[in-house]
Amino acid sequence: MNNELFMQGFFIFIIYLIFEFLETKYISKKDFKLKKAIKQGLMAYISFVIAILIYKEIEPMKIMNPVPRVFTSEPGF
Repeated sequence: MNNELFMQGFFIFIIYLIFEFLETKYISKKDFKLKKAIKQGLMAYISFVIAILIYKEIEPMKIMNPVPRVFTSEPGF
């Protein structure tokens, strides 16, 4: 399995935590709950990893079943 996928997910997790902190602290003016933010960040991380893994499984199927060619012009015989 590719480590790049997990690194991308980790960066998404960190960016999510930063935006959640900024939104909670400065926009909503509420107390920042780290446990809740980490829980939601992990959900974003897991969702990203699963979505990419599913996409990588489906993508080769498109290559295996090419669209049949249809001739719309006059036959050459």
